[in-house]
Amino acid sequence: MSVLATPGYAWDVTVGGDVAWVSDRQGGVRVLSLADPAAPREIGAYEGGMTLGVTLRGRYAYVADGPLGLTVLDVTDPARPVRVGGYTPPGTATGVVLDGDLAYLVSGREGLRVVDISDPTRPR
Repeated sequence: MSVLATPGYAWDVTVGGDVAWVSDRQGGVRVLSLADPAAPREIGAYEGGMTLGVTLRGRYAYVADGPLGLTVLDVTDPARPVRVGGYTPPGTATGVVLDGDLAYLVSGREGLRVVDISDPTRPR
């Protein structure tokens, strides 16, 4: 078993290839190399608001970013994720799931938001 401590509070994870994307609450999104699973190492980060969920599709990571809502990152270069879009609904985004051109964003007491992500740079 191997362990890699993160600066925040690891809340959610998704894996693409040999890279793990960890939503780390106040620690943002931590990008970890799993090339050697016995020795994972951080290779990049996005310092977000309060990241609580993350999922990948293609060159984008979709992040449930607490009070900031949905944050879309271009992750073409995992070492340097870049924010390219976002959508801020009422409430606190705590989870995100994708289906086709839609992102289903859980927003605490505000319930479920359905967000059109056909243009990831301009979710609506």
